[in-house]
Amino acid sequence: MKWTQWLRLPGAVLLAALVFIPAGALSQAIGRTIPEGWAWGEWLSTSIFQLLMAAVAMLIMLIIGRGRLGRFGFRLGSDLPVRAVVIAVFAMEALVTLAFLPFPEKGPGHFAGDFSFLQTVLGVWLIASTCEEIVTRGLVQGFLEPLSGRGVRIARLHLSVPVIAAAVLFSAMHVPLLVMGIDTALGVQILVATFGLGLIAGYYRERTGSLLPAILAHMLANAFGMGFGELVSLLR
Repeated sequence: MKWTQWLRLPGAVLLAALVFIPAGALSQAIGRTIPEGWAWGEWLSTSIFQLLMAAVAMLIMLIIGRGRLGRFGFRLGSDLPVRAVVIAVFAMEALVTLAFLPFPEKGPGHFAGDFSFLQTVLGVWLIASTCEEIVTRGLVQGFLEPLSGRGVRIARLHLSVPVIAAAVLFSAMHVPLLVMGIDTALGVQILVATFGLGLIAGYYRERTGSLLPAILAHMLANAFGMGFGELVSLLR
């Protein structure tokens, strides 16, 4: 493998910055026009950022892919492993929840915790899951595909460099939650869970060549995570 291929790693970071910076600036500008105190204001502002992020990422993919999005996961793929994805995500969320049971929340929760159920389904389960996968498993992992031959092997499971790198980036995208003042234990739990989700989503994205299993994994993680969170709150 040519050493120049490893330059794709800093290149992927640059591409991510080219997505986040303009999407963030545009969403803030649009957000200032939203009436203050409107019940759906926070939800709309967050959803606009997610949609802009996906739009910018797709524009970049069209440019570097010369109009072809297939290499970035925009295809049906083959043998979509729905059952395997469901089991893997459920197990990951259950393990992370159990691991953090000894650390009860003492600070503010996730801002999405104030969303209604409808807002959560539309904004978090559908919009955020799809848009974030377009950026991470679509743009970033697709750009890093030439490095897929390298990685780590755990038993018969091969986790390639693109899968791991996209998972790290996906987890890092949630670091601002800690800066925003979220409870530290909850923030760390989210970082661990998003990294685990990133590995699962990336693995099946690479295995099938499609973004569909990655988006499914993301939606399931948000749903299972919310369900486990409610269960833990009831038990406590």
